[in-house]
Amino acid sequence: MTIKKGGEHKGGEHRTAVAAGACDGALFTHVGLEELAAQEISEILPTKGRVATPVIGSGVVLCTNVSFLDLCILTYRSQIASSVVLLVSGTSIRTLEELRDELGKESILRNIRQFVAKRSFAVRVRKEQGLDVSTREQERAIGELIFTSCSSQDATVDLENPAITFLVHVSKQNCFFGIDLAGFDLGKRNYKIFLHADSIKATVAYALVRLSGFSSKKKVLDPRTKSGSIPIEAALYALGRSPHQYEKERFAFLKMDAFKDATSEGEFFAFENAVDKEAEVGDIFAYDDNARNVKAAERNAKIAGVNKKIYFSRTDMEWLDTKFDKESLDCIAVNWQSSSRLRLQEQKKEDKLLAELFYSAKYILKKEGKIAILVKEGQDMTMHAAKHEFALVTNVAVMQGLEQLRIQVFSHQL
Repeated sequence: MTIKKGGEHKGGEHRTAVAAGACDGALFTHVGLEELAAQEISEILPTKGRVATPVIGSGVVLCTNVSFLDLCILTYRSQIASSVVLLVSGTSIRTLEELRDELGKESILRNIRQFVAKRSFAVRVRKEQGLDVSTREQERAIGELIFTSCSSQDATVDLENPAITFLVHVSKQNCFFGIDLAGFDLGKRNYKIFLHADSIKATVAYALVRLSGFSSKKKVLDPRTKSGSIPIEAALYALGRSPHQYEKERFAFLKMDAFKDATSEGEFFAFENAVDKEAEVGDIFAYDDNARNVKAAERNAKIAGVNKKIYFSRTDMEWLDTKFDKESLDCIAVNWQSSSRLRLQEQKKEDKLLAELFYSAKYILKKEGKIAILVKEGQDMTMHAAKHEFALVTNVAVMQGLEQLRIQVFSHQL
């Protein structure tokens, strides 16, 4: 945790160094989405001087020259993050051995003590797939080091419900150590109650929406909505709302002294009322040929508080071109994962639906419009698209857990 400058409260009251100074942080997301995450950071924290640097292939974006409050805002508002941390060890640590050496330095321990004094803590270690690292052993070793060094601060260990969670992210190139500002998985959504077998993580749905070219005043269609994650994430983005607006009390940073020194809860969350009043949202359409899916999507959207911003309809793929005027849509975003072991009849049905999708898209999409399709690794929509004069413009590999997916984006051939 590099503090670049100190400060005082108005009136001369003491402020914690973290609340007053500039810090470094990191956002963790899916491998493959680092550049999109850096773009989101620049939108949420647009002030000059703040730098978002994607570490390609690691699922990490570094945030430098930011304030503690900036990182809290990013934690609360990000739709692409699984975690946001205040970095304790800086950005140049390469290995776990270097990290343990770093944690022996008094300057680092002093910063850690600010957070764990009279509080419970736990250590969580995440590793890049394929690394020969025992996460449990490392959690125990790093936890013992922190506990021993902070015993005079009345710090305690709580593996079930810690007040402070230290997060270690280990990849082939880097080792990042920081304080998890949320304390829970930001990629999970409380609206995902009514699920579908092919449901995707909300963070991937958000990425699909953004890569389709959607912005707040544009029109977007999900023609195979399933449980509704894609239109819900589109609506949250268009409204400027946090995906966690109904679970504010869960955020760990609210209980940290550095947050209390920087602002109050009332001031921190005040922006939401202004955002909702000022938001102008384009049309968001959630279609599916299965009435049960449409109902599930609508119920999930109601839980998310955005059901009134989305048009729901049970509509077959072959009728899409009758639902919209010519060149009236800006974007199409759709989850089209299918098994590589489809029977012949099932494959013929999938091919027919894809032909209907691209046929309709050629008519209803604007000339500059895009289709973003999420597929499993091994699926390829390029040939289907080419038959209807669409060209591949973006092809992004995304890791969802241990599964590799791909987002393919197509636009009209010129």
